Amino acid sequence: MQHQSEGNQAACKFCLEDDNESGNPLVTPCACRGSAACLHLNCLKKWHAASNYPSNLRCSTCKQSYFGFVAVELARMNLKAITNEAQNYSENQQLLRSATAMTRLAQVLCTQGEYTEALMLYEQSLQIRIQVLGPERPQVAECLTNLGELYRLRGSYDEALTLQRRALKIRETSLGLSHPDTATSYNNLGVVLQFKGMLDEANSHFNKAVKIYETVYGPNHSNVASLLNNIAGLVRTQGDLPTTLQLYERSLAIREKVLGRQHPTVAESLNNLAIVHSDLGHMTEAESFSTQCIAIASKFYAKDHPELLNYKGNFGIILKGIGKFQEAKTHIEESLAGLRLKDFSSSHVWIVKFSSQLNSINTILESSGAMLVN
Repeated sequence: MQHQSEGNQAACKFCLEDDNESGNPLVTPCACRGSAACLHLNCLKKWHAASNYPSNLRCSTCKQSYFGFVAVELARMNLKAITNEAQNYSENQQLLRSATAMTRLAQVLCTQGEYTEALMLYEQSLQIRIQVLGPERPQVAECLTNLGELYRLRGSYDEALTLQRRALKIRETSLGLSHPDTATSYNNLGVVLQFKGMLDEANSHFNKAVKIYETVYGPNHSNVASLLNNIAGLVRTQGDLPTTLQLYERSLAIREKVLGRQHPTVAESLNNLAIVHSDLGHMTEAESFSTQCIAIASKFYAKDHPELLNYKGNFGIILKGIGKFQEAKTHIEESLAGLRLKDFSSSHVWIVKFSSQLNSINTILESSGAMLVN
């Protein structure tokens, strides 16, 4: 979540004041730009409450989702408000309203790397929805796909695969083969299949998803950009680096146009461009993209956020490719230590990747030391 620094003359679009206090900071929580970009946290909270706690957590101006700690604050407000209104609804209505609020809170907690609390909320929401609605409803599929994504993020790929297959089956049956939520399940399942090395099946699901997204949203939507990003990762695995580069560049262009250049997903695109440029041996470009990525991500993520740790570790790998071995070792060691504190599985791709790179750097440094001694 980006805070406005002292000395920045930006003002809150609600109250038009420019004071920036620690308890009520000026923040940029969405894709709005210019004079509409900044607002006080407390002003946004008051507007959110006055708007009857909308569950979609989207800005009414730019129509994009709120992100960062602001989204978490609003989601917690929603859950608290629903709890306080229990007497106005039947028991089942109240349970379902609570399940929706839990799901939205868990989703934004995941974006902040708070996986333990998110897991608890997802499981509670799933249990409620199955109890009230039955096991084959779209709302249950939403819980299953969210749980699957959380397990994937933590490196539990077998569990993720099972959950995503269940979610897709429900959505295909209840929503049809051309629904955007079905496309989301195709995408989410494709990502897990890619991590499992099942590339042909992953590619098939990605292709289904992109056709639906482009039909429903058009070619320049943020969902399309995310899917292109995933397809690029698969193409990179297959060794087609020029096509990978083109897909990542297209994804970045959409994200910058729709979301602005200072958005967390733009950082993701820059990280991926840094990696593919490194693969191609373009180390100057790789270092530049990686540096830009970390600069953006550091504005939105806490220092121990898994994505930021991954970006810093990848920067270490690029430094290794440049020959800055000691500096590379420092970055990768810090990333590994942080990821292990998050209870990531030892088989998680990031843990495996950084452990391998660290071993390689240590071997190089030991060899260099031996040569100097001799």
